[in-house]
Amino acid sequence: MRILSLPVVLLALSAALAPGAATADDWRREASPYDVERIDAAPKALALAVEAARERGTPADIKEVDALLGPARPVEGEALLGDWRCRTLKLGGNFGGLTIYGWFKCRISIAEGGLYFEKLSGSQRTSGYLRPVYPSNGEGLPERYIYLGAAHYGGDPKSKYGGPANRLRRVGENKDDPGILEALGRNWMRIGFPLPVFESEYDFLELKR
Repeated sequence: MRILSLPVVLLALSAALAPGAATADDWRREASPYDVERIDAAPKALALAVEAARERGTPADIKEVDALLGPARPVEGEALLGDWRCRTLKLGGNFGGLTIYGWFKCRISIAEGGLYFEKLSGSQRTSGYLRPVYPSNGEGLPERYIYLGAAHYGGDPKSKYGGPANRLRRVGENKDDPGILEALGRNWMRIGFPLPVFESEYDFLELKR
């Protein structure tokens, strides 16, 4: 992955974020069948995870989750770029029902493959590309972005997203980390990770600046 110079960034940004540059289903051709299943199952997985979080989380932590469940707004591509504070919230599963971590560093930039997301600090990290999903009529701003990335631990080399060839589901073998990025405000976003391969039922990565 090569980060582009400023003039090339501006050119690439215009192309990557132009309405009609991607359809609602383009990301499916890049994703593994397992990850398509996970993204499609996101609403059901989130509902079950939120129910578990409400049963086992503290009132203060549940309030933090509720704030992240607000309605999404169209995503302004230029507003994604730059540095972000980010924190992970794990909901449901066998990880205690609700766990909220501290704040770390994340970044969104333009690379050769388009918009590139990185969690830069903390022991559990992830990096990969963001694919825009436009309204069905192909007009206006993207409604959301599909994140096709892979997890790695701090200090280890980055993992590349496995794509359609990756059919592994077992813990420790599948590092692919698909998610759904949505904007809650100009400086506030969420990436939802449905059905992680271990620990929880649904993760959020909250981004603020």
